[in-house]
Formats: sequence, C-alpha cells, structure tokens
Amino acid sequence: LEFRRVLFRSVDLTDQSQTVAKGVSESSLECTEDERDALLYHILSQEPGLVIVFVNAISALRRLLAILKTLRLPVEGLHGNMQQRARLKYLDRFKKGGGGGGNTSILVATDVAARGIDIKGVDLVVHYQVPMSADTYVHRSGRTGRANAEGASVMLVTPTERQRYRTLLRNLNRTAPLPSFPTVESAVAEAKRRMAVAR
Repeated sequence: LEFRRVLFRSVDLTDQSQTVAKGVSESSLECTEDERDALLYHILSQEPGLVIVFVNAISALRRLLAILKTLRLPVEGLHGNMQQRARLKYLDRFKKGGGGGGNTSILVATDVAARGIDIKGVDLVVHYQVPMSADTYVHRSGRTGRANAEGASVMLVTPTERQRYRTLLRNLNRTAPLPSFPTVESAVAEAKRRMAVAR
C-alpha cells in the first residue's frame, strides 16, 4: 500500500461582495471580558425595542439568560438544540414583547436565528461575541433594517477576539474599524454595579 500525505488548508469561502443592508447603522465597542456583560446591559438599557443578542455557543446563551433574567429584563432564548415547538413559543413571546411604544423585548440566540427566521421590526442586533465569519456577521446584522427600515448593529470586541475582528473587517473589504458605539460613563458605571449584584 502506498500512503500519500494530503495537505489541508483553511480557506474562508465568504462571498466578499456581501454587505450589510444600507439602513443598518454599524458600530463596535471594545471591552475586556469582565466588562462585556455590563456593557451589554448598558446597551440594552439605552436601546428599547426588539433586540437580538447573538452568541457563539449555547453555554454563553444559558449564562446570559440567567443573568439578564436576574436583572428582570424581558428575555427569551433560542438555540439549535431546542425542539421546534419550543423555538416557536419563545419566538412568539419575543415578538409580542416589543409591541411598539418603546417596550423592550430581548432574544438571546445562537446563529440558528441568523437565517430563515423572519422577525419584523427588530431595532437592534448585538454581537455579544465576534462572529466566526463575515457571512455570519452579515446574516446576523440582516435581522434588523429589513424592508427598508432603519436598524442598528453593535459588536462587542474583547482583546482575545481582536484578531478575529480584524479578519472579519478584511473579509468585508472594510479599511477602517467600525465606529465606536456611544456610551455614557455614569450609566456604564451603574450598569457595572448592577451586573456585579446580579452575578
């Protein structure tokens, strides 16, 4: 028998022509791992409406759900290991929770919610963790700003994710970082205090 060495190389097959919809205002927020939860809470407190928070793993989703429920936020979770009936139930609760008039409803989800689920009126998408590819980023961000509506997308970036963030920008043909999400120092301090109590 003759054995041949086969070399494998990782290639990003992302369609680099893909872009986020014009109506979506994109931004990022640099933070440490310890600050990330508090900054998410700050963003959720500042931005009422229908909000989807995307995470990369079910473990992160479960942890966030527990913390946000402790903070008495109207939050539901959605991931690929759920039965279809449970997914539809939580999606329905999420959609009804916003209901206009400045009401807030939050859905923490893995990328199962990035495609194939039509949710109208999403005001904000938060990338709690930097997406694994440009394609994922575009699909996540595409949950808002639909049907010519305006929406916003915010990405939280920790030092350990900085290289993935740079790769993401390069694959999106971006020459500059995303604009920084505006924060209010006193509100961030209060969010950190509340998050410490919730933990």
